Amino acid sequence: MFADRCRQVMEENEMNAPTSPAVDTPAPNLAALFFDRVSKSAEKEAFRYLHTGRWVSATWQQTAERVEPLAAGLLELGIEPEQRIGIVSATRYEWILADLAVMCAGAATTTVYANTNVADTAYILADSGSRIVFAENADQLAKLTARRAELPDVAKVVLFDGAADGDWVITLDDLAELGAKHLLDHPSCVRETADAISPEQLATLIYTSGTTGRPKGVRLSHGAWVYEGATVHAIHLLGEQDLQLLWLPLAHAFGKVLIAAQLACGFRSAVDGRVDKIVENTAVVQPTFMAAAPRTFEKAYARILTPNRKRAAPPPGCSTGRSQSGLRWTVAAGPGSTSRGECGCSTRSSTAWCSAKSVGCSAAASGSSCPAPHR
Repeated sequence: MFADRCRQVMEENEMNAPTSPAVDTPAPNLAALFFDRVSKSAEKEAFRYLHTGRWVSATWQQTAERVEPLAAGLLELGIEPEQRIGIVSATRYEWILADLAVMCAGAATTTVYANTNVADTAYILADSGSRIVFAENADQLAKLTARRAELPDVAKVVLFDGAADGDWVITLDDLAELGAKHLLDHPSCVRETADAISPEQLATLIYTSGTTGRPKGVRLSHGAWVYEGATVHAIHLLGEQDLQLLWLPLAHAFGKVLIAAQLACGFRSAVDGRVDKIVENTAVVQPTFMAAAPRTFEKAYARILTPNRKRAAPPPGCSTGRSQSGLRWTVAAGPGSTSRGECGCSTRSSTAWCSAKSVGCSAAASGSSCPAPHR
């Protein structure tokens, strides 16, 4: 009886579910989507990232000039279609470069959170059969070194920050140098590899948390990511004029959706995965949007409402309220100037898009300015 009722409810839900609009996918795979974006927006800004404490800028063309040698370096190391390549790192510009290089080489990214413990890091890389691993720094490398005996498939570790050891470990620049040499003999190898990737080809393995046993890899195809990006583009939610503050873990599916959306829509991203710097970065970067779980915006709402944690009333010039769609704010940004906006998310949703001004209004009111990024 219970099973019959469950089946009836499922059928009713399917009948009443709204139909999704048809979405045309602009490319067969993420690599092609990336190169299409480079072609369309070559000299436009793509990313901002911190270098020696300063925000610097990279255009789409400059990004491609870094990605292509890295992809060719992976091919030089013998990487074949759908072979897994791990990334063990926090969110940063190099994470994106590595992931795009993996996509352009026809391989598949295995994502590992930077705070994953030694045992689970080794398990995920071994279970996925990862052949190469991008590691952020010495701390992440130490996890791999401690369990090297459990990682027989890992032929090379590529460090974002740190020095090579002349054997197992090379740097990101070393990989790019290998790729540059490979491109001299095979100038079209990366583009040809990208053209050969089918929508069904494996692009990403994202592992579950392991709360119901050992972590399990979820297979996600190129076509799935391209569709995600195309859907965001189709609803005209974001455009080339937008600037994102990207801090979400790129090891999570939502983070990878943001990459796919950026390739499809052409907006810019300022990248810094340090959660404790979100408010500070918002004031400096002044993005038009950021993405996060609703709880993040609830914390921001509380911070705006009670900045000193002691008084219950909003500070002078700052009023907050709620709309049917989420949070609404009004903030005095300076003499005679008021910033108003509305968060377009539901607190019951698992993910949310919101104007970053809702997070940075207190900092903006202090007169912080955004210096022009350096290229």
